[in-house]
Amino acid sequence: VKDLRPRGDGSPLVYAYTTPGSGGDIEQGEMVAWDATNRVLVRWNRTAANGKFIGVTKDSAKAILKLGNQTALKLTEMAVFTTGIHELVGTAGDTYAHGDKVYMNGTDTTKVTKTQGSNGVQVGVVYIPEGTTKVGAVRVPVLIDDFTITQA
Repeated sequence: VKDLRPRGDGSPLVYAYTTPGSGGDIEQGEMVAWDATNRVLVRWNRTAANGKFIGVTKDSAKAILKLGNQTALKLTEMAVFTTGIHELVGTAGDTYAHGDKVYMNGTDTTKVTKTQGSNGVQVGVVYIPEGTTKVGAVRVPVLIDDFTITQA
């Protein structure tokens, strides 16, 4: 008998990936979006101006460039955790409690904040034991689920 349920970090899905956009190659642990016009994975923008938020990357396009002494390999697909609990970096000055809504912090695709900001799109909710808190720029467990994201 095999347990087919996903682990706590969710099941990764594979999306098309091409040459890097602004900011260079997407790395592991970044929030990403699906660009429906060009049908490729892109680095996410907190206002969803460049596509719908789909999750956090499992792979790194930058890492594959360093394999061996051959010419650089080009990634054509990238795995993304579209659900699950992921430890993203909090923002200095924020105090996080279980159930708090979180948003991408400014332009950093690895950090979250409790401040929605202008047109900010929710990426998940804090998932820690009830009655405890996390403070500042520390790893904050964030639950990403079908309620907080729109699958492409």
